[in-house]
Amino acid sequence: MLQSFAAWIFEPNGLSPHGFCLLWEPWLIWAHALGNIGIALAYFSIPVVLLRFARRRRDLVFKPVFWLFAAFILLCGAGHLADLLTLWVPAYRLETGIKVATALVSLATAAVLWPLLPRALALPSPAQLRDANAALAASEARYRASFLHSPMPLHTQDRNGVITGVSERWLDLLGYPREAVVGRNLAGFLEPGSRRNAEADWRRLLAEGEIRDVECRMLRSDGRVLDVLVSARTERDPGATEDSAPRVLGALVDVTDHRRAEAALRETEERMRQTQKMEALGQLAGGVAHDFNNVLQAVAGGAALIRRRIGDPAAVHRLAGLIADSATRGAATCRRLLSFARRTELEAGPVEVHGLLAGLREILVHTIGAGITVQVDAPEDIPPLLADRGEMETVLVNLAANARDAMPDGGTLTLAARPEQVAASELPHRAGLAAGSYVRITVTDTGMGMDAATLARASEPFFTTKETGKGTGLGLAMARGFAQQSNGGFAISSAPRQGTTVTLWMPVAPLSTGRAEPGSAKVPERDAGGLGAGGVAPLVLLVDDEPIVRAVLAAELEDHGFRVRQAESPRAALDVLADGEPLGLLVTDLSMPGMDGVQLIQEAQRRQPGLRAILMTGYATEAATLAISGALSGTFTLLRKPVAGADLADRAAMLLEQAGTGR
Repeated sequence: MLQSFAAWIFEPNGLSPHGFCLLWEPWLIWAHALGNIGIALAYFSIPVVLLRFARRRRDLVFKPVFWLFAAFILLCGAGHLADLLTLWVPAYRLETGIKVATALVSLATAAVLWPLLPRALALPSPAQLRDANAALAASEARYRASFLHSPMPLHTQDRNGVITGVSERWLDLLGYPREAVVGRNLAGFLEPGSRRNAEADWRRLLAEGEIRDVECRMLRSDGRVLDVLVSARTERDPGATEDSAPRVLGALVDVTDHRRAEAALRETEERMRQTQKMEALGQLAGGVAHDFNNVLQAVAGGAALIRRRIGDPAAVHRLAGLIADSATRGAATCRRLLSFARRTELEAGPVEVHGLLAGLREILVHTIGAGITVQVDAPEDIPPLLADRGEMETVLVNLAANARDAMPDGGTLTLAARPEQVAASELPHRAGLAAGSYVRITVTDTGMGMDAATLARASEPFFTTKETGKGTGLGLAMARGFAQQSNGGFAISSAPRQGTTVTLWMPVAPLSTGRAEPGSAKVPERDAGGLGAGGVAPLVLLVDDEPIVRAVLAAELEDHGFRVRQAESPRAALDVLADGEPLGLLVTDLSMPGMDGVQLIQEAQRRQPGLRAILMTGYATEAATLAISGALSGTFTLLRKPVAGADLADRAAMLLEQAGTGR
């Protein structure tokens, strides 16, 4: 059998018609067979290489062409094997099928390859790739240099907030070396107060992709605190998915000097406001002194008459009433002056317009000077305006002082107010108002007026037509600024010998319920009878450094049945407490040397828990504000001087009743 197979293989006469084509030469036939075998093996290896390459390079642009070309080469190899087979076996149908498949795949490959030719030609050559890589490296170097040497303090972070890079300006701003910064979380450089908000800002940055001008405070290496604005945005590589980790690019803006300048500006503005108040008070000082001299005249004269008519009860009663009325008038004027001169931040609130103007008239009519009539023209039902009352009073008093100076020979000053509705159809308004409800307040004088040139500059800061030392030129400028800051408007009209009218538009206050000042409520008059244990009147410790005030108040309390011990100072009061006799009530003044009334109450209540106290004050200062807050907290109650003896006794009896019932 083997001999027959060898003869079939090696005997040229047994070959199919291919032998004729090969001239029946054995060496030519075997060369043809070995050539087909070598080509087929090479063709079969090429698709394997192409397929492995295509599978490993997932980003391959021409992958379909690779698959078609691999199929084409594979079929070509199969064709050579079929050609080898037909040397011995007439398998021409198989060979034909392989050639048809090869033709189809080759046509498909050509159809796909030709349109790809421009794109293939556009592929960079190795030289171009080297140039592109060099350009990319140069660009990265320029970016790195731009980042490092940027005039802005820049930093980069990973998604956990860890700093991965900073610019030189960032290091200069905070004073740290680079190795002390890179690898640390940015929150570690924040002041503790800002650190609490940093986590929420970081979450917002990752969620929204950007934050702008977030205020925070950062710690320098030398311990100084900087006010900075932080802006940042997230970045991802081109083609990266939303789930990929972002990088963060951030920038700092140092606003420390700006914040200090703002604080200095606020302080300067406050000083200017206070200067205006003091200037107005100084201009009215003569009239104020005249008004208080009248009060003192009535008090002193009435007291002298009482001494001479001690035997006439009716006359004594009438004279005492006159003295009390004069004291009430003086107290009202004093309260208004204290409120007017107080130094506080602007705080807008509802202001009852008729009462405001009527109260100012009461002061101005006695202080603005002889020959000037002060009139108020404002309906009682006018809605309240929204403004800072003290600053409103300052503005109006300054405008009244200007009006007085414009009427050296006397005249009429009119304070008027009317509600005004500004409709959208009336815009733009001559005073720059928005549509809404306003109270229009006018201050009108019958003085010399101003010409057009003076009127045009009248509200400029520091512009004044008065002599040196007679005014600062800030009155009208402050009035305009106050009106505009209060969301209102300002206008001035004048003509020579026709007087001047200054108009302020202030927004109407929203409807709200006011709260009475602590200590303003009236209680039924009562005395100390039955308030002490076993019928003994409770002991009241009265502390005031003014002997006359202390003596009068002690007498008033004793007349109402209280036992009173007096102390001329907080130290003396503490000595009384040290004696051990329980107190029913402590009554103390606020302002005293060494220790104020609030501190005395706190120490006394520490020594005798549950001790009720009354604090009296005639001041409108920061200490009085503290006193009011203490009164609201329930640790003591507040009375404003001058206080009537009956009111003091009523308040004392009420507190002792509350102590007896455990309230």
